[in-house]
Amino acid sequence: MQEKRNLYTFTKNSNDPKAKAHCIMYCRILKKVIKDAKKQFYDSLIAKSDNKTKTIWNIIKNETGRMPSIEQVPSTLLNMGKLKDKNRGKCHQ
Repeated sequence: MQEKRNLYTFTKNSNDPKAKAHCIMYCRILKKVIKDAKKQFYDSLIAKSDNKTKTIWNIIKNETGRMPSIEQVPSTLLNMGKLKDKNRGKCHQ
């Protein structure tokens, strides 16, 4: 996330169209990675749950801001640096 902020600051002050295109591509990839990590995390919560309906409603409440956030952080998000490096090549295509 820090790299996204730095990249945005750099491109905001730059007139280089390649840098701006790189920033846009990076943001799209990051958004997709976060979306996939959340989906994987919530799918595993539902799969492990004894009361799937309650778990699904708790997820909905969490995402809509009606409930305190779930304390566990998806391991995919913890390993964001590794994912970022894997997806870095996609930005340069």
